[in-house]
Amino acid sequence: MATGALSSLGIGSNGTLSYDIIDQLKEADKASLVTPIERDIVEVNEKQSSLATLKSQLSSFSDAVEELSSETLFAQRDVSVTGDSVGVTVDPGVDIQDMNIEVTQLAQKDVYESDTSFPTTASSVASGATTMEINAGGVVYSIDVDENTSLEELRDKINEKAGARVTASILDTGQANPYSLVIKADESGLDNALSITDTNGTMNTTFGNIQTAQDATFKYNGVEIKRGSNEVDDLIQGVHLTLLEENDPGKTTNIEITRDNSGLKGKMEDFVSQYNALIGQLDELTKYDPETGETGIFQGESTINRLKSDITHIMTYTDADATGLRNFGLNLDEYGKISLDDEEWDEAIDEMEIEDIEQFFVGDYEEIYGEERLVDGVFTQFEETVNEYTSFADGIFKYFGDQLENEESSLTKEREKAVQRLDQRYETMAARFAAYDEQISNMNSSFQSLSMQIEQSLS
Repeated sequence: MATGALSSLGIGSNGTLSYDIIDQLKEADKASLVTPIERDIVEVNEKQSSLATLKSQLSSFSDAVEELSSETLFAQRDVSVTGDSVGVTVDPGVDIQDMNIEVTQLAQKDVYESDTSFPTTASSVASGATTMEINAGGVVYSIDVDENTSLEELRDKINEKAGARVTASILDTGQANPYSLVIKADESGLDNALSITDTNGTMNTTFGNIQTAQDATFKYNGVEIKRGSNEVDDLIQGVHLTLLEENDPGKTTNIEITRDNSGLKGKMEDFVSQYNALIGQLDELTKYDPETGETGIFQGESTINRLKSDITHIMTYTDADATGLRNFGLNLDEYGKISLDDEEWDEAIDEMEIEDIEQFFVGDYEEIYGEERLVDGVFTQFEETVNEYTSFADGIFKYFGDQLENEESSLTKEREKAVQRLDQRYETMAARFAAYDEQISNMNSSFQSLSMQIEQSLS
């Protein structure tokens, strides 16, 4: 330990005043003054780590209860289609209903093809200057053409000018003169019909209609309907129909829209898993074994005990109709864990009205003492409780975490001061030991000198 001027400590006192003695005294003081603070710092760090782990578990639990407290979960719909003429998709929350569709005619796009075929795509499409006019649904596009305009160039000009409503392409028929120009409306229906005019009559081809624009016609529950497209989104709000083929006369495609409860059970199973994981973690953090004396890091901590109490209390919630989670097959065991009975769950879902299930899970307005008040459902209560603890701005855990951080900072400063005081005390002690040791050494030298003089005088 010793360096410099104090490196010879103990020589004068023959080892009585040594740095080993100083070190032993210092370690004893450290054990009583510094070590307890260090143990407190370790404990605070363990609490911070455990709190972070608990927050993570609460986040997973929150995800599970949020799913079950969401109105969209109860707005899911299932579609059953009998027949091949219509495809159907529906939005969540659409009205429960049945319908039948008889498709009598599919919508078509107008398609024109050049009556003349050309030997190459570089062939000229006109013998002189002219203007090709394309009327697409009442919008007229003018394309300038002359004797130098090739078939390929005409295609590009049409797409550049009228590409918002039509598409021009070159068709290779494989014949002697294989290339022809096809002009197709981008949208179906009579409102998007085409007409093509050569103003000066100098083009080397005319255009014939190879597919005529027409509207879709179908019967919805016997009512005649007409649309310009086979994609029908505006007949019933939230219902999207795709007309696929024409029905045989007198035949219909039958559509049934029902509630889809298939996702409920999976969400409930996830809740059971996350609840048990959370309760298991809280039990571990707050445990106390009277036989072994073993305790959890948060044993006796009111914030954590309150969370456990709040969560378990909601598990026993019953509404005004005495409906509780037990009615859905959720059963508590002696350790506070829950399990889901499949038969009881299926029976409850089959027998209860979906509106009643949604009200119990999510909540609804109820008349209480003559006033309409919002009453939270059981999973909304879980979600709000978790948010109360974990809210970033003002959650209970934020203040608890800040408290632990302040405690760690205070303990760290306290340890630094204690170490500094010890160092100063034993530096002073070492200096005093050195002075005492030097005095002893001087006294020993004087004694030896005196002894020699006495011996010499006696001889």
